[in-house]
Amino acid sequence: MLDAMDQGNRYSFTEMNEMKALLAQKEGVTPDHILLGAGSGELLCLAGLGVGLEGGAVTSAFPVFRQLMEYAQKFNARWDKANLDDYLVHDLEGLASAVKADTKILFLVNPNNPTGTVLDPAKLKSFCLEMSKKTTVYSDEANSGRNGKEGIPDSYLGLPWQRMVPCEHWHTG
Repeated sequence: MLDAMDQGNRYSFTEMNEMKALLAQKEGVTPDHILLGAGSGELLCLAGLGVGLEGGAVTSAFPVFRQLMEYAQKFNARWDKANLDDYLVHDLEGLASAVKADTKILFLVNPNNPTGTVLDPAKLKSFCLEMSKKTTVYSDEANSGRNGKEGIPDSYLGLPWQRMVPCEHWHTG
């Protein structure tokens, strides 16, 4: 760390491109499929901005981490909510029913924030596959390495990337 301190004030474009190339190789996609951000908030705001500018709606469970939806609403998108079930877990049937013809993004958080409940990976994978036929699925998984496996969480393996936005972030604190 001390050796890198004299480089800390520099733009990190080279290192960022190297990181994107490493991640892309690991996940079996091209680097243009990888978007790095300064925390998940930046990426959530970009997604919300895109939904708002395009028009339409974003669908999510409720309560959930709201940044994407609130940003989308600032740009005139509609937020369609599906309440959590009695155990404070995403109600997948309720979410599926809440998706409309103009839904641009179905937003999932696993584990859910603020409840901390976790979706079963097999159910999540099946749900994402089915819903990706209808809309773009943005699945935000915090600390997904918790399952002890490398790379993409099991819930994403084998899914069509065209309608999936798997977002992984790690909390270091």
